[in-house]
Amino acid sequence: MAGVLVVVAVAIVIVVGVVIVVVVVVVVVVVVMVVVIVVVVVVVVVVVVVVVVVVVVVADDGRCLGAVKISGTETAEGSSHHWDKMLSRPGRPVVQWHSLHRTK
Repeated sequence: MAGVLVVVAVAIVIVVGVVIVVVVVVVVVVVVMVVVIVVVVVVVVVVVVVVVVVVVVVADDGRCLGAVKISGTETAEGSSHHWDKMLSRPGRPVVQWHSLHRTK
């Protein structure tokens, strides 16, 4: 009878040990996955911020955003005159005042 109890005790110890190892491995895998996800999110956020900053800096002169020309005036006086003319004739469609030009 004592031999059976020893075998049962050894089996219980082995099962508990295996369960502990499996739990530790699962926890390590989950932690690694969370770290990888956080790193990917941080990298994506940094890339988006850099792209936005580059677009804002490149388009800061108010003339070019990407490949679409959004203003045809070069000076503040010209811009003011341009908007005064546009606002004084509100019936004229904006598309007649503005045309999209591809920039080089």
